[in-house]
Amino acid sequence: MKKLLSILILILFFLSNGFACADMIIDDSIHNKIKEEYDLDNLPPLPKTSENVKTIENKKKSPAIEIVPIKYSSQQKTKAKKNLNQKVIKPKEDKKISKETKKIVIQSSYNNHSIKLNSGKTFDVKLMNTISSKSRIGTNVVFASIKPQTFKYITIPIGTLFYGKIIDSHSAQFTGNGGLIVIKVHSIKYKNKIYPLEAKVILADNKHIFFNNIKGKRMYLKNIYKKTSYGRKIIKQTYKSSVRLTKDPYTLIFTPLPLCFGVLTYSVNVALSPFLAIFTKGMDITIQKNAKFKIKMIDDAYIY
Repeated sequence: MKKLLSILILILFFLSNGFACADMIIDDSIHNKIKEEYDLDNLPPLPKTSENVKTIENKKKSPAIEIVPIKYSSQQKTKAKKNLNQKVIKPKEDKKISKETKKIVIQSSYNNHSIKLNSGKTFDVKLMNTISSKSRIGTNVVFASIKPQTFKYITIPIGTLFYGKIIDSHSAQFTGNGGLIVIKVHSIKYKNKIYPLEAKVILADNKHIFFNNIKGKRMYLKNIYKKTSYGRKIIKQTYKSSVRLTKDPYTLIFTPLPLCFGVLTYSVNVALSPFLAIFTKGMDITIQKNAKFKIKMIDDAYIY
């Protein structure tokens, strides 16, 4: 039996190999015939089947993917916040760049549409509030123009307001030094808008001002003369007494004595008067409202 089974298995094996070889021969013959009739390298594309068309239409008609919000836990939220804070750095830099571009635009528009007020021009104005050498530093000062002033493309009308501040002041001091007021004009109001302006005072209360210093009278020399008043009184009294002595023949010999005493006291008083005048003060300044001033621009200004 074993021999028979082994023989059957061998027969079946040979038969299966024979059929496979026959199939290969048939396939080669068919392939050679197709080669003879058609060019296999340049075959036309296969037509689209109904199944391929359906898949393309389904892709087109497929609904959009819905974004489902992700729920974070408390720990995940803290991590997400840290990541957001780290990522927000770049937009800040972009904001800085955009701000710089805005500044450049503003400057260019300012230069294109501004009207220049040339330095050196003067304005006749009146004082709108009373000031004095006892006014504190930082006190506001207001002027109003009493004459129009013309520039290129613009005229500053009557009633235009100018604003300033007292930047230095002191009351009368010893050594005969008078009071002081220094005013700096810093802005102008034109058509309800305030523009920066740099100007100084050259005329105050119809008196010329030098170096923008409104000074009270220095009284040192006058005080020297005042301090000699005692010697002058003494010499007048001794002169009168000498005259009286000349009327009596018995006292005629003593007539020079009172006059000599008066001359001596007067000379001592004159010698000491410069030293005594050091301890006296000058005059304070008080400028009343509506006093006439003149201010001069010391730098170019722009109205836009």
